[in-house]
Amino acid sequence: MTLDVSPFIRVRSGARPLIALHGLGGSSSQSLTLLNRAVLDQHDVVAPDLRAHGTNEMPFDDGRMSFAALADDVRVLVDSVGFDEPPLLMGVSMGAGVALQLQDEPERFAGVLLVRPAWAWTGHPSNLDAFPVMASLLGRYPVAEARQRFLSSDTYAGISAISPAAAVALLAQFDERHAVERRARLTAMPADAPRRPIYPVLGFVLGTPLDPVHPLELAEQVALDIGATFELAPPRYNEPEAHRAAIASALSRL
Repeated sequence: MTLDVSPFIRVRSGARPLIALHGLGGSSSQSLTLLNRAVLDQHDVVAPDLRAHGTNEMPFDDGRMSFAALADDVRVLVDSVGFDEPPLLMGVSMGAGVALQLQDEPERFAGVLLVRPAWAWTGHPSNLDAFPVMASLLGRYPVAEARQRFLSSDTYAGISAISPAAAVALLAQFDERHAVERRARLTAMPADAPRRPIYPVLGFVLGTPLDPVHPLELAEQVALDIGATFELAPPRYNEPEAHRAAIASALSRL
């Protein structure tokens, strides 16, 4: 296990500790945008930039881009912060998979909220096919051309047919300043999968409609498999305020 600590943003408005884990290609800022004022007022939030994301400059290769490796990084972070009590754990998309990987030590966390999980227990899920496509384009063309080719692809068109907003959200992968250097994450993570917990998970799984990258039925499957409570949330891209309110509601009941 690395002894390095992931960089993080901490918002200490409230007392109850909360670790917020972002999605693939996201950052700590993404995690914080999903928390409304009520959540921030009630919690001591730590939102890390996971390896190969955001401001995290820790070295990585395919061997350090896995759910097991990212979970190791989060364990180091939790120990370094030194909360007075076990924190709540919230994971979005890839972050939900990291949170699942951490459930082999359920005593570390007071409760778990999984938001729009995109992985179950096997790698290469078809809902994540867009990510290796983007990685390939970033490896073959200048960023602007890669972006345009993705916009013109059948992959993009298929996602846009279900949710134009979800398709547009994927374009952020081309906008990050390390998009080319970090493109390996877009193949390594979809190829991996979190380990299914052996204990029932105390918490909630939020799924949404109109999100082909994070299928509703996958969220329902994950909730059933881990013994957590499934709840339907408004779609993030179409109703962002209502989506944040659903997250706040679930966190208040953990």
